[in-house]
Parts: sequence; structure tokens; C-alpha cells
Amino acid sequence: MLTQMLQPPPLHSATRAQIDREVEELLIRRRKGSLDGVEERRLLERLIALGRHREAISLVRQQLEKQPKHWRWRLLYSQLLLRAGQRQAADQQLNLLLRLQPNEPDVLKMKALTDLNQGKGKEAIELIKVRVQSLPKQERVPLGLLLADLQRQTGSLTDASGTYLTLAQD
Repeated sequence: MLTQMLQPPPLHSATRAQIDREVEELLIRRRKGSLDGVEERRLLERLIALGRHREAISLVRQQLEKQPKHWRWRLLYSQLLLRAGQRQAADQQLNLLLRLQPNEPDVLKMKALTDLNQGKGKEAIELIKVRVQSLPKQERVPLGLLLADLQRQTGSLTDASGTYLTLAQD
């Protein structure tokens, strides 16, 4: 999954120079147009691992231009923008994603996490609550668990317990 690239394995100082060299080689080959999809993904993973967000953002933006309907690229783009301190641009991308993929759990999780980190826990809970209620009972578990977790993290333990019970009954 593309969003898993944001959690790359830690770089050990002994291998950082090797990874830097590998990235430079991949960038040169990319400029020449000789990278395949696997190498392009490896380049992106390495850029993220090295904290080279500007270059990673550029790479993901180019992928979005090629595949504008691929929502996972847009989600990764939003996450990278957020990491690079471009909160407003990240929010714009995330809001666009919510319009395109209103019930996609990964998108809703990112939006809820972003809202929670910005001190908007109530807004995050309301967003997820509305989405959970709009789903058939048999499809509510993933988002219901997210709702309960948000409720728990914002100190609404009674609401979280109620959500867990409702999910168990459904």
C-alpha cells in the first residue's frame, strides 16, 4: 500500500550513505526515463526514508498527473504535504479525497487523525459518526472501531463503550 511508505524502516547511519548513493543513481536514471514501476516505488520509499519530502512530493505529484483518479496517490500526496509543513495544501487534497471517496476507511482515518491533531476532535467524531450511520450494519465495523477510538482519545469513554457495544450487537 502506498501509505505504508510513510512508515519506512529506520535508517542506520552505516547505511545512510549507501541509500543516498542509491537515490542519486535512481534519480539520474529517472531523468533519463529508464526507471520501471518497481524502481520508481523504491525511489519514493528511499526519499521518504531520508526525509527528502520535497522530492517525494514532486514524484507523487507527477504520478497524480499520470493517474489523477488514483486516490491512493492523492492520499500519499496529502500525507507528504502534511509532513512537509504544508497543512493548508494537505487539507485541500484531503477534502478533495473526501468528496471522491467519502466512505474509504483510509481517507477517513487520515482526515480524522488530521482533525484530531489540530484540536478538532469533535469534528472528527461527527464526520465518522455520520459515515458509520450511513452504512449498512454489516459494513460498519471498520469505521465504527475508528469512531470508538476517536471517542476514547478525546475522553468520551462512555460514548466509546456504547459504540463498542453497538458494533458487537450489529
